[in-house]
Order: sequence, then structure tokens, then C-alpha cells
Amino acid sequence: MSRGPVEVMVLTFPSDTATARVADVVRAMTATDAVALIDLVLLVAEDGEAVAVDLEKVEDPAFADLDLEPATVLSVEDLEGVAESLSADQLAAVLVVEHRWAALAAKELECARGTVALHLRVPPEDAEAAFRATDEREG
Repeated sequence: MSRGPVEVMVLTFPSDTATARVADVVRAMTATDAVALIDLVLLVAEDGEAVAVDLEKVEDPAFADLDLEPATVLSVEDLEGVAESLSADQLAAVLVVEHRWAALAAKELECARGTVALHLRVPPEDAEAAFRATDEREG
């Protein structure tokens, strides 16, 4: 089976956010199976240091129903880099996800002998501005 693009995402939250709320966010992202969760590491503050906690070691039952398709994508260096970027009042969820929808599209593209000639990601603020401008014109 071909795979979709794999992406690392770092979601940050105020440090007083309940880990159950973090689980809710991840669950919402993966609910439709368009995105598969490959890895999840929480970075939490402990004695002034960011400590990495793998999903398998998270004791909060809110994470129990999150399914992983494990693969080693994140390195210790990756997590150290994220930890260094966090402020003392933040916690982070470092996710590795696969975009399954893209694998299906790629298969169809291959069958049609097509190729992806260009792939760009539009920054969220630019996309929001474009939608807002369209709504104002039509509205």
C-alpha cells in the first residue's frame, strides 16, 4: 500500500491545559481516517525542564483510544529542538501524521499517468484573508 505524505506538527497549549483536552484535539484531527496518527509525544514542564512523554507512557485515560501506526520518525534531537523553543508556560504535543487522503489521490493520479507539478502550502493567515475578502465581496 502506498503512503500519503508524512508530516510533523507541533501543537502548543498553555501549560495548565488538561492533557484530556490535548487528546480531544488529536482525536478530532484523526476522527475521519483522512489523517493517521503515527506518533505522539507530549512535552511537559517538570522542574523547569521540558520532559518528553511517549503516547504509550501517558497515564491519562483520555489517550487510551488513540490508535498509532508506529514508525520511528522523531529523533531525540527533534524533540530537544522543540523543547528549546517552548516557553515555561507551554506544553506541546508533537505529532507525526500521515495524510491518507493524499495516498488515495496519488493512486488515482498515477493511474491517469499524471504527476504533481507543484505543491505549495498557503499560510493560514493568507488563506483566511482570501476567504474573508471573498465573503465581503459576495456578502
